[in-house]
Amino acid sequence: MLDLFDTAAVNALHARYGDVNLYMRTVLHQIEPEHRQAFAASLRTLLGTTGVLAFVELAISAEQYLHDLVERYGAPSGLTRILSTGIRPGSVDRDQALALLGADRFTVLAEGDALVHTTFTLPDGERAQVPAYFMALRHNPA
Repeated sequence: MLDLFDTAAVNALHARYGDVNLYMRTVLHQIEPEHRQAFAASLRTLLGTTGVLAFVELAISAEQYLHDLVERYGAPSGLTRILSTGIRPGSVDRDQALALLGADRFTVLAEGDALVHTTFTLPDGERAQVPAYFMALRHNPA
């Protein structure tokens, strides 16, 4: 496991493996705003000049979707635990993600709407699917 806030560990991993490709699933909205710049700097270090970052992040509409889900079916225990931390689903939209990472430092390779498939089974037997978006970016070092 790597602590992206441990700059020495991030640099050591990059020195050992070189530029890497990264995949993140619903991470950005969980990073406290005051820590996001350090988080993004570590991502850029790991990506180097050839790495690709692919990520899925909850869409702005995810918060309303989850609210409606809770109203209709009650709160799944896992969701209640997460929301009690103060995390706001869908609080980092596409433009905010690019701004955080440094839009001028990345080329968008692909992007679009997505769904995050959950383990919460609805009464009809289907699993809840939360609105999201995906992006694939290549770092363009300064």
